[in-house]
Amino acid sequence: MTDSGSAHTERLNNDAERLKLVLSAVETGIIEITENDDIVYGNTHAESLICRKLNTPIHIPFSSLLADTESQDLWVEVSSQYFQSTLTESVKRKVNLNHPDGSVIPCEINIRKEFNSNNTSVVLIINELDELTRTRQRLERLNKQFKIASESAHIGIWNHDFHLNYTEWDSQMFELYGTTEEAYDGTTQFWEKRVHPDDLERVRKELSDCLYNNEKLNTQFRIHLPDGTQRTLKAYGYCQLDEFGQPDSVIGVNYDITEQLSLAQRAENESRLKQAILDGANYSIISTDADGNIVTFNHGAQNLLGLSEREHAQIKSPTDYHLSHEIEARRKKLMLEYPEVAFSDFDVLTYKSALGTPDEREWTYVRTNGSTISIMLSVTALRDAENTITGFVFIGRSLDEVKKYERESKRIKKLLETTERIAQLGGWEYNIIDMTFHCSNGLHRIFGTQENSQLSLSEIIEMFPPDVRRIIRQAVMRAIDQGVPWDLKLPYHHSEDADIWLRSHGHAEFKDGRAILLKGAFQDISPMKRAEEKAKTASLAKSEFLANMSHELRTPINGIIGMTQLLMRSQLDEHQAHYAQLTKMSADALLTLVNDILDFSKVEAGKLDIEKIDVHITELMAVIRESFAFKAEEKNIELNLTIDSSVPEVITSDPTRLRQVLNNLLSNSLKFTETGEINVSVTRIDDTLMFSVEDSGIGIPADKVDQLFDKFTQLDNSTTRQYGGSGLGLAISKQLAQLMGGEIGVTSVKGKGSMFWFTIELNVPAQPSPPIPFQPKDDNVIAANDSAIKTLEILLVEDNYINQQVCIEFLVSLGHSVTLASDGNQALDRLRTAKTFDVILMDCQMPVLDGYETTRIIRRDNSGQLDPTIPIVALTANAMEDDKEKCIQSGMNYYLAKPFNIDELSAILNQLSQNQLASGTV
Repeated sequence: MTDSGSAHTERLNNDAERLKLVLSAVETGIIEITENDDIVYGNTHAESLICRKLNTPIHIPFSSLLADTESQDLWVEVSSQYFQSTLTESVKRKVNLNHPDGSVIPCEINIRKEFNSNNTSVVLIINELDELTRTRQRLERLNKQFKIASESAHIGIWNHDFHLNYTEWDSQMFELYGTTEEAYDGTTQFWEKRVHPDDLERVRKELSDCLYNNEKLNTQFRIHLPDGTQRTLKAYGYCQLDEFGQPDSVIGVNYDITEQLSLAQRAENESRLKQAILDGANYSIISTDADGNIVTFNHGAQNLLGLSEREHAQIKSPTDYHLSHEIEARRKKLMLEYPEVAFSDFDVLTYKSALGTPDEREWTYVRTNGSTISIMLSVTALRDAENTITGFVFIGRSLDEVKKYERESKRIKKLLETTERIAQLGGWEYNIIDMTFHCSNGLHRIFGTQENSQLSLSEIIEMFPPDVRRIIRQAVMRAIDQGVPWDLKLPYHHSEDADIWLRSHGHAEFKDGRAILLKGAFQDISPMKRAEEKAKTASLAKSEFLANMSHELRTPINGIIGMTQLLMRSQLDEHQAHYAQLTKMSADALLTLVNDILDFSKVEAGKLDIEKIDVHITELMAVIRESFAFKAEEKNIELNLTIDSSVPEVITSDPTRLRQVLNNLLSNSLKFTETGEINVSVTRIDDTLMFSVEDSGIGIPADKVDQLFDKFTQLDNSTTRQYGGSGLGLAISKQLAQLMGGEIGVTSVKGKGSMFWFTIELNVPAQPSPPIPFQPKDDNVIAANDSAIKTLEILLVEDNYINQQVCIEFLVSLGHSVTLASDGNQALDRLRTAKTFDVILMDCQMPVLDGYETTRIIRRDNSGQLDPTIPIVALTANAMEDDKEKCIQSGMNYYLAKPFNIDELSAILNQLSQNQLASGTV
């Protein structure tokens, strides 16, 4: 044999020896059997299993080891398949081997095809079946028990292999993390993505300490679930080391402690809440055990006794702060009631409550500064489930505060009674559910009933007259059914034969949509009613005074204006015409002031009515421009007028009042503007129409703007004020704007100008009337005689000489014939003569017989001497709205307020003339 062959043989022998050593260390039986059924090799465990030496020169047939025919037949079948190459995969079979002592050894043989591919021998792996079964069953049983325990406790088990960097999870881990086995990849990154970022670094460090410092893992952390919720897990684990003492793996468990933490937090919150309630209670709350040792001591007790934290800790028993002589006095009383009992100081405080008797009485506490405080102390025994006393609770409240509140309550009650008496007021309350009625003493005083007597709501209602009862009952039912409060003024006949007025107001209170309570009050308002009547009388007197003053002022103004008009028609030189013009301007200013005062009084008295007629905006603004064009030109001020395209051509409003407000605003602008321009505009804003007057005048200081619309107010109240005025124009404008459904305002910058604006409610007529062509008016031009106008025979009844002259000149210049009468009696005498008159111009206020009575005599005449149908035109200096009605009611046909101009008089006479022409009386 060559050296190389010898070396090869030696290597084979060495390999065989090493293989035998390895197989000898395996704790499983391994044998090799030839095609002749001889056992040619058996490892140590196989020899131990069948209790025979197998590696001997004399080979033992394997079939000789089989204990029964069934096992032998099975072996023949399987081995023949193996050696004939028809067996394609490994198989397991159960066979029985015989033991040298005659017993049977149940075994499992595993034929591994891959161990010998040339089919010259077969390798069997043999395991004793009883031991294997027991081991498997024990493992299965332990696995089942462990699975039940982990699932019931929701414990997830994990194992992190340090070398493979792979973490194995059981099924509970997937449930805890809300994922699936298919989605899990076993990496550390998979786990870290689910850990809350605020916890990740801490847990990483704790895992590192477990691996490298051999510390046990004991931690908790939060994780995010796929559904967005959060869960807190507890983690335990320990590190396993390999045979070299190096980290091999970490085995641990996770379980959910979210609910546990929530319950703990809730318990802590409840504990804090209870402590907060104890500390926040305005009472002294102290608890002790059964022996009298203090267990809890709230802030209320600490504050009540004036204790610091150090002093508080030194108090051991409630008896420490009680007066000794009070305890002794109480002990003597208890001993009389329970002579057989020996009472300790603590028993004195608790004995009654220990018997189950409510125990509340007044005691005195001694404070740290030596002062005392009266306490109402309630003592309650604490008992366990077996009814054994475990301690006591002492709840005390300061009687000093109670007494203070009692005094305050009495003071408030007395104050309310005094207030009721002064205000002559009485309150009441009626419970609808239990039908109980309560009232104050003030109500008894109002209705004259005894203070201690029982009243009811129905009895009070019955005290009123029948018609008033119905009103009260209706108001009460509306309150109950609809929740509408009531406020009524009711007449009441007092028991003292005196008629008084009562104000009744009240309301219902509801719960769940149902009225449960009525509350109300009655108040004697007789003094207020008397004051109201006096106010009405005073208002009437004021109205009469204003009417008289109106007449007295308008009569001379009519003469001034009329005479001025006549004077201006005469042949005057330039200076004389200028003086006449100034006189007329002064008279017009005086008339404006009188009209403002009358308008203001009308508004205050509620006698100013707003008309609702068609107003042509273009025509209205043309009249406004014409009225102020001359004055604007005189001051060299540009007057601009703008009407927005959104403004309707015709609206429904009061043209007279619109002109009045615009005149006021434009007059002010012209008064306070020396140079520049004034812009008048009309715009539409939703359902309102806005008029604005913007000027470049002196402006208004910011602190004075709020005073602008106050009555009788001027921004400059000094005697040297430059511009004059009564302070009524803007106040009246504000009231007129409100009556027309709008408001008024101003924006201004001192030294740069102002913009006054007002709005009115916008109403557009369905069928507007056609516009009347506008013609400029000239007071100096007297209307020419119309050939179709009849010359009238006119009886002028007027007592004032100047007005007589003015009217006569007006009438003559209009081409009419005039007869004068100075009072009503003279007028009747003139009418009884043979001469016939076409019309009477009748002054209303005259001596001897006034115009009203004269007119009534004419209208009621049956003698045939007077003409009851003759047209009568009232010439009156009374300009109140009810004055016009008074004239019409007395029988007058037309109304002409003084002062009037010749055009107004001519218009009425022309209409009368045309009527007579049309009726054929010419």
